[in-house]
Amino acid sequence: LPGVQKVLINVPTKFVYVDHVPSLTPAQGINDALNFNKFGSTLKHDGANDASGMKEQSHSGVSRFFVEKICCSAETPIIKSILEPMSGILNVSANVTNQTVCVEHIMDQISASDIAEALNNEGFGVTIKKDAGQHSAFLNSISTTSLVESRIYISNLLSKSDEENVNSLLSTVDVKEIRSFSVNKSSKIALVSHNPYLISVQRIVDVLGEGGLQSSVAFDGAADGKWALQGLEENSEDQIEHFETKVKWTVIVSGVCWLISMLSLIGGHWEHLKYVGLLSVVFGLPPILLKAYKSLRRCQFDVNCLMSFAVFGALALQEFTEAAAVTFLFSISENLESRATARARNALSAIVNLRPDRANLINPMTNDIVVVPAEAVAVGALVSVRTGDKIPCDGVVVEGKSAVDESSLTGESRPVKKGPDDKVSGGTLNIGETQLVVKTTATVDNSAVARLIRLVEEAQANSSPTEQLVDEFAKRYTPLVILAAISMCTIPWIWGKETGKIWVYNGLVTIVIACPCALIISTPITYVAGLAACAQRGVIVKGGAFLEALGMVKKVAFDKTGTLTEGKFALLHLNVIGRRWTREEVLEYMALIQARASHPIGAAIVQAAKNENVSISADKSVESHILLQGEGVSAVVNGKQFHIGNPRLFQRIGYYDDIPETSKALVSDWASIGGTVGFLGIEGEGIIASYCVADAVRKESKSVVGSLEKIGISVTMLTGDGNDAANAIGEQVGLTPEGIRSELFPKDKLDIVNGMIEEGLSEGSSFLFNLFNRRKLVLMCGDGVNDAPALAAANVGVAMGAGAALAMETSDVTLMDSDLNKLLYSIKMGKRVIRTIKENVAFSLISKAVVMGFTFAGKASLWAAIVTDVGAMLIVTLNGMKLLPSKKKVKNVDITPDGNHDGNLQMTAV
Repeated sequence: LPGVQKVLINVPTKFVYVDHVPSLTPAQGINDALNFNKFGSTLKHDGANDASGMKEQSHSGVSRFFVEKICCSAETPIIKSILEPMSGILNVSANVTNQTVCVEHIMDQISASDIAEALNNEGFGVTIKKDAGQHSAFLNSISTTSLVESRIYISNLLSKSDEENVNSLLSTVDVKEIRSFSVNKSSKIALVSHNPYLISVQRIVDVLGEGGLQSSVAFDGAADGKWALQGLEENSEDQIEHFETKVKWTVIVSGVCWLISMLSLIGGHWEHLKYVGLLSVVFGLPPILLKAYKSLRRCQFDVNCLMSFAVFGALALQEFTEAAAVTFLFSISENLESRATARARNALSAIVNLRPDRANLINPMTNDIVVVPAEAVAVGALVSVRTGDKIPCDGVVVEGKSAVDESSLTGESRPVKKGPDDKVSGGTLNIGETQLVVKTTATVDNSAVARLIRLVEEAQANSSPTEQLVDEFAKRYTPLVILAAISMCTIPWIWGKETGKIWVYNGLVTIVIACPCALIISTPITYVAGLAACAQRGVIVKGGAFLEALGMVKKVAFDKTGTLTEGKFALLHLNVIGRRWTREEVLEYMALIQARASHPIGAAIVQAAKNENVSISADKSVESHILLQGEGVSAVVNGKQFHIGNPRLFQRIGYYDDIPETSKALVSDWASIGGTVGFLGIEGEGIIASYCVADAVRKESKSVVGSLEKIGISVTMLTGDGNDAANAIGEQVGLTPEGIRSELFPKDKLDIVNGMIEEGLSEGSSFLFNLFNRRKLVLMCGDGVNDAPALAAANVGVAMGAGAALAMETSDVTLMDSDLNKLLYSIKMGKRVIRTIKENVAFSLISKAVVMGFTFAGKASLWAAIVTDVGAMLIVTLNGMKLLPSKKKVKNVDITPDGNHDGNLQMTAV
């Protein structure tokens, strides 16, 4: 395209970044070109708006609404038909089970209040639970108005170069965090204007300290907390909703009148009681009629219309008891369904409302505590977490020892002991007897609990192909049945008045049968219960589609490091080759280079140097530090080229063949017992040392692998380690040599997963297809280090919660505490979900077919039809809800593969 200068593509995140000349090819033109070639592109950001200094026009957000009067899934299309034509609406998703509607909208064009008003005009009883516009305004006010001035004393600010060092270090911080700064060399004071919401003065001191400047806080401009007062208003979004159902008095009166009218069936003098059925209709029908009127006004025909016509038809035939039965049972069905699903809604609501609302911020100068909104806590701030308080953000304990309840994130009710240098997660609870002082490492919006809430909210809004198929079937089923009912009410009159009356009655029965509520709710209620059950155990599944896919997994690929193993390496052996270098010198260079690497092996080497009191000389500088994926690291230290990595790296650069045979044999022995081996080499000198690090296998890995194979799932381990080390670990977890793939680059892992997918590919992907032929899906489980592309490519990507943040974003399932037993649980839950959906759909259709058969045989009645319809809806609802464990079971649940309680995996109700 003309004007396109550079294109960057990020496959895992599905983002394409284009450097272009807007006057030649605008962003929308690029978007149209991609969509013309069927790439399903959506324009997320137009750089031309930034270039012209204009506010971005497509600034959008997701607002969430509680819809009190949404009674069944049949009303979802009605809500969409109201909102989607409105200007500025980008996407609408509804979750009937928890009565929530999420709307993505352009906030400059339409507000959350406008959306709520549009729905309330149609009688849906909407309240705003999250206003994306207000949240965005709050965040914008944070970055523009909340600036304070702090002073930092720098004791070793002696020369012009030190002053330049200060300028260099502070210039690397985002301008949104530090607006301006000045340095006074004579007083050794740096005056910094910064945003305390985003960065604390203590964090600025840490930045200077990392550059070798001995700094301390002279004055904290954020100490009084006045900058945070604007955010202290109570936020209704943070209040836990507890769903309760109440039956209106009119419905109760309608039911009593119907029961009285039923006495007319005795005959004789009791027959006159049938007229009491008219009172039942008078009290129960008006709300149904109102909804039917609004639907017809929108040129739509819904279940309320069906029931209204059935009631009026029964009245016309003077079947007053039948009319009362239809009125009351349909009126009470909404309350019965709501009561049946309340547990699932309450469970999901409690998870979504884990977000901390307050934080006790500590003034580092005076140690005074200022209560601020959790959103106001910057990275690097100190917060006090007293007994019973929620930890506001992810961080590290700097003072105090206590017990923390992490069940909100992991599902484990066993308290976890926390002390200095231990990591803690936002949203967890201090349940010990001691205050904890925590230094934050993330803002509340980037904390673990925020990610969990975001994933749960997305999961509720995502509908699966099966759910869409069932909805599509219901859309076609209902008009066909109505057409049959109309035919039954009209054509038989040709054969006489009595015949006509009989078939009109049968037609009214058929209209009741046409109600698709049981069929439509059969799928989403199962998903909601399954998602809530998984979330209560610390397993976050991004929607019903992936929950269903878990049940069709036939192949599982595990990354080794951090997945089957704990990912906590320790240096076991270090062998210096030759006499020129000492052990201390080798460790110094290895620690210096590996300190900048992200792999756990690098952390193990750095820790080993600390354990042996090896310090790094100040005169050593590192340049050209390069991460060699699947091989190791290379860097230039004081002009010399160093290499650290596995044997494959040194075979490629030609160093490996020159080392003594005794060293090769030693390395081979290390690898044979499961150690990960590597070398340190210098250009011009060759390999000067070999080392071995070891990683412990997770205690549950072997039992999980065995359980997966028992249920017919093949397991493969993918690793970049050499053959000997890979086989040793594979043997420990119970894998055969065929299930071990070693010496892999990240691209090799991706290719293997793609190959597995192609092998298991079969025609068809719909639910009806799966009723008879199970697709063979591939699951990839990893921690996100070197395996994010494979996670994204697999049919189901599972990320370990302790792994990389990218893995959690690209994966479909997240294990919040990296317990592989929970992977096995989620797969079994997926199988239960599929089985339950089949049961629900089959029961819904069979119950309709049975009543239809009785209708054509002349044996059906209106009250029996409505009882069957309401009963079927309740049965499929309760059948789906069986996936959600009772509170008693959640408190003491066992998810170990063999079913034996191990004492370490007790769960608590959220």
